[in-house]
Amino acid sequence: MEEDIKEHEDQLNECLRHGNDILRRAHPDAIPTMKHWINILKVLHTSLCLVVSLEYYAVVKMLYL
Repeated sequence: MEEDIKEHEDQLNECLRHGNDILRRAHPDAIPTMKHWINILKVLHTSLCLVVSLEYYAVVKMLYL
C-alpha cells in the first residue's frame, strides 16, 4: 500500500511540475483558474492519503484486538 501511495505521490509531483510550468506561461486571465486546479490536486491527494491511512490503522487495530 505504501508503494502505491509513493507512486501516486510521484505522479502528483510530476503533474504539479507540469501545472506550474504551464502557469508560468499562462495568460494572466488564466492564472486564478490554474492555481485553483493545482490546489484541488494537492487537497485531493492529501485527503486520499489521510483516508487510506485511517482505514489502514482501523484494520490493524481490529486485527490486534
